[in-house]
Amino acid sequence: MKKKTEKTEKTVTEITVVLPEEVQALAVQVPEDKQKIINEVLSVTFGKITTLETEINDISVTNITDTDAMKLAKEKRIAVKNARLEASKLLDLKRQEVQQEMADYQLQDKLLLKAKQVMEIKCKAIEEAAEYKEKFTERYIAEQKLKRDLERLDKARKFRPDITIEEVEAFSDELYNFFLDSLKKEYEAEQERIKKANEEAIKEQERQRLHRERLSSIKQYSQFFDVDSFFGDMSQNQFASVVNDLRTQKEKYDHEQAEIKKRAEEAEKARIEAQKKERIEREKRKAIEKELKDKKAAEQKALADAENARKEKELMERLAAEKETKRLRDLAKAPVKEQLNKWVDDMTIVIPQNLTENEMAKLIFGTFNKFKNWAKKEINIL
Repeated sequence: MKKKTEKTEKTVTEITVVLPEEVQALAVQVPEDKQKIINEVLSVTFGKITTLETEINDISVTNITDTDAMKLAKEKRIAVKNARLEASKLLDLKRQEVQQEMADYQLQDKLLLKAKQVMEIKCKAIEEAAEYKEKFTERYIAEQKLKRDLERLDKARKFRPDITIEEVEAFSDELYNFFLDSLKKEYEAEQERIKKANEEAIKEQERQRLHRERLSSIKQYSQFFDVDSFFGDMSQNQFASVVNDLRTQKEKYDHEQAEIKKRAEEAEKARIEAQKKERIEREKRKAIEKELKDKKAAEQKALADAENARKEKELMERLAAEKETKRLRDLAKAPVKEQLNKWVDDMTIVIPQNLTENEMAKLIFGTFNKFKNWAKKEINIL
């Protein structure tokens, strides 16, 4: 594709060759001390190419007889190729020189950056060493204060483990002693409260254990006492009296239930016997009714089957007669060749189910099909 070109504007050094727009845009940005060398390279590169482009544009080929013009176009194409290769070598050489200069500048930049980094690290280390010596007194005071605060924190945490150093560092010694005494009293009061709570919890656990133990021992009488009853607070005599009373209630209940069960079993036995007799009579009646019904249904079915068989036979005979009449009619109308083909096509043979694996049956079936194929070929020759 032909590139857009424009004449260069005059700078410190004037470029006399017309350069492509994108090359010109970069060329004018080259530093002043490098412009002469760059302009010479660009002039050599694009001067010859521009000349060859003009010469090729002036060549006119409009007919296959313009052989001289075609030959000239070939010569110019080869010239452009050679110019391209030469220009590429020249530009690659100049790029290598520029890249070497860039590598030198990068090395100098790395050196200066490394020097800056090492200098800053060394100076900071020296400054920190001097500052450490400079602030010895301040550091000593701070260390003594931290030691005192840690001692205070250790004593206070015996009474309150979650206390922080910020809570004790600002106190004077007098206030700290008062604060520590308050923590001690609170701690001792809390320990006394915990002790009492533990004792109460132990008592409650014993009450619940005794209740569960007694409840388990009378679970067979559960229907005779309230589910909310609590037996853990009763004396041994009180609980023994409750057990005797529950035992008496259960014995009375069991006796009553035994009488009720006996009467119910007798009534159930009588009911089952009555149902058995009724079921036997009902089954006898059903058997007689079924026998009569089946006999009547069999007679009706026999009559219906006979009638259906007669109708089906008449229908099949009529359809077969109609089909044969139509076949004979169609065959009579058709040409001899078509009649013969129809006759052969209607020939069929089927191997019986019990002879499907018989070798002779297979041979007969294959021979029959070969005969049909032979007959079809002979008919088609007519």
